[in-house]
Amino acid sequence: MRLNSFTVMLFSFVSMHAVAQYTVGRVDFKNPGPYQQADLEAVLGLHSGENFSAESLQAAAQRLIDTGYFDDMKAEEQGSPKAMDVIFTLKPLSADQLTPVGFENFVWLSPEELSATVHQAAPLFHGALPDAGNQADAINAALAAALAAKGVDGTVTHATIEPSTTQPMRAVEFRVERPFVRVHSIVLQGASPEMAAAIDAIAQKLRGTVYNEGLAGATTQGRLLAPYNDAGYLDAKLTGIHYTTSAASAMTVDVDVTATVEEGALYRVASLDFAGTPLAPATTLTAAPMLHPGDIASRKLLLGTLAPVDMAYRRQGYMDVVVQSGAVLDRTAHTVAYTVTVLPGEQYRLRSVNAIGLDPAARKDFDRGWKMNAGDLYNVEYVTSFLKNNTALQALGEYSFAYKAAADPQAHTVDLTLTFVRAGR
Repeated sequence: MRLNSFTVMLFSFVSMHAVAQYTVGRVDFKNPGPYQQADLEAVLGLHSGENFSAESLQAAAQRLIDTGYFDDMKAEEQGSPKAMDVIFTLKPLSADQLTPVGFENFVWLSPEELSATVHQAAPLFHGALPDAGNQADAINAALAAALAAKGVDGTVTHATIEPSTTQPMRAVEFRVERPFVRVHSIVLQGASPEMAAAIDAIAQKLRGTVYNEGLAGATTQGRLLAPYNDAGYLDAKLTGIHYTTSAASAMTVDVDVTATVEEGALYRVASLDFAGTPLAPATTLTAAPMLHPGDIASRKLLLGTLAPVDMAYRRQGYMDVVVQSGAVLDRTAHTVAYTVTVLPGEQYRLRSVNAIGLDPAARKDFDRGWKMNAGDLYNVEYVTSFLKNNTALQALGEYSFAYKAAADPQAHTVDLTLTFVRAGR
């Protein structure tokens, strides 16, 4: 569609003389969506009173297209050569077509410095990016330059993190790959006496781990709040986060974190509905769930309750499945209602299986016992339980194995490698 809009603009500018010079009267954006005039003009690089040609105007329009934030765009010009108005009619992408962005470990930049750096590189950025466009690369380069200005010889990368049951948000994460940023110490204020011991224990456990304040993965804040979430304090949050850095080595930076925890209220389960899980019958799941109405709303128990739903889909080849709890909090009654739904994704099939490390007798038993073959739906539970469910294959009794499932998300296939090791080796 963006190619079509580019053609439309070429046609609308055809009335302009190719080498003639014009002066901008005004730049007008119709249907700008959430974007401000100043930010749109900053991307366009064209302002009232400036001179331009048909070629430079086309290049300016292309810069707007290249951001990826617009599904369609049309342009027209009107007026005299000395006061030429340029009018863009925009069709911005909807919010659900944009991916939230996290900044994982840019501890050298204050929140204000980080925000200013990103805004200068991508004026239309408001916390999310389109899948297409050049804005992610522009932000990446700007962050690297900002670190260099601080004297940090760093390597900045970004990647799209797909959702999972424990992390149900698709996100683009920017991170400093080098130097390695790790937690040195954590001091939390505001913990109640009942929670103080658990918080101290997790703070000690986090010492030496990767520091992550982004949106995806095991974030430092999420791990610190886990004892609260597991105890039913679903509104618990950290405020006043402050950190200082010190160089532990040329390749490692230590971060000392201080913050205040606001615990909030204790929540209980109001209801638990599995209606949106067709591959995992509600009658089976509710027969003996880990979490029941009236229980403290423990996130740990919730994940355990959702695990059978997740596995029911993975048995059928849905490797990208995301199980969503659909939590609705009643902050007056301090209860939470869960409505479980599933985003299954596509089914994956086994393309190849390769067993490594078996002696001839064990290999014969493996070939006789292994029943998931090329073309079958990939079932991770079959893999993990293979030895336990095939104890009659005596030659395999002395072995354990690790496996690697290399998925091809375009073809929706899996290449499986099982590496067997005999006991005692």
